[in-house]
Amino acid sequence: MQFDYDYCRSLFYRSLNDAISERSDEIRSLEAKYRTSWCSGLGGLSLDVLPWWPMVTLSFRTAEDDKREIRYSPADWKGYQFISEVNAEKAIAPALDYVDRMYKSVSDDPARCQEINHLIYLAAADALLDPSVAKLLQSCNAKASVIENQLPYREFAWFEYIVVDVDKVFNLNYCQLICANRVSQRLVGRVIV
Repeated sequence: MQFDYDYCRSLFYRSLNDAISERSDEIRSLEAKYRTSWCSGLGGLSLDVLPWWPMVTLSFRTAEDDKREIRYSPADWKGYQFISEVNAEKAIAPALDYVDRMYKSVSDDPARCQEINHLIYLAAADALLDPSVAKLLQSCNAKASVIENQLPYREFAWFEYIVVDVDKVFNLNYCQLICANRVSQRLVGRVIV
């Protein structure tokens, strides 16, 4: 089975938009619960993808979770698996099913598994950074910035988008990689390899 990046991205995009829309009241409540006088109650959103499990969930980093030791550890956050197949099965299913099929199609080859996972994480991060996702999060009172092709330093200071490989084949936030590629494309007309 051939991996289709654009199709995978579109499935993540649809799942994200549908899930956030379905659970918007709960997201607003989570934001309000952890809001302080100096910051929003939500400081980040992780699209958690485990292709081998398979699992696709959305975890929110609350203001209380913004500590260096757990900043990139969604399992330690108050909003871990806030949206998942348990409470948004119909929304999550398209992305989850494709991730599962793609991983199983190469599961007998560990190197291919890592390559497919890499492509899945890129597609997930690309979808998570879509401006419509930020606008939906803003409608839930999150201070989510629209990230297009600018350096996201200031934007990520308020609200961070996160997709990571828990196996750490690449120990990075894939959303930052997507941002870096977009900036390179804008500045030199191509992604630098």
